[in-house]
Amino acid sequence: MKKFTFLLIVFFCSISYVIAADWNFAVVCESGQTLYCKICTDSTISLTYPAYFSSNTDTFYKGYDRPTGDLIIPETVMNQGKVYYVEGVESYAFSHCSQLKTVQFPNNNKFTRIGMGAFLGCRNLERVKLSQRTTYLAATIFKNCTAISSIEK
Repeated sequence: MKKFTFLLIVFFCSISYVIAADWNFAVVCESGQTLYCKICTDSTISLTYPAYFSSNTDTFYKGYDRPTGDLIIPETVMNQGKVYYVEGVESYAFSHCSQLKTVQFPNNNKFTRIGMGAFLGCRNLERVKLSQRTTYLAATIFKNCTAISSIEK
């Protein structure tokens, strides 16, 4: 019985945690990438990742295309005839999108935050243009983004 209990404890301690995907709709932005949107209020959304969050960051886009190239985050997106302002980027939203080259954030009053590790491990990300209105920049936003040569505001 002691051996069974020990094995059961080892099994549960070794399982990676998984949280269900948390997005409401997807849109294709002007720069051609599919963005996954989480409704925050009646008029705002934040951008998130499409798959499942787990301790293995490679699963964030499992079964989905990762954004590549030059990403221009729009000021607004439309879903079922309703316009939503983009208010931020969720934690890990673009994590390990290793083929992103540049990111430009909207420069409006609604876009205010970028979550922890939002671009973690985007190893080919070279240039970033932040919004002048962004008031919250979490830790490790650009951690392991080794190619960054320019961050503008």
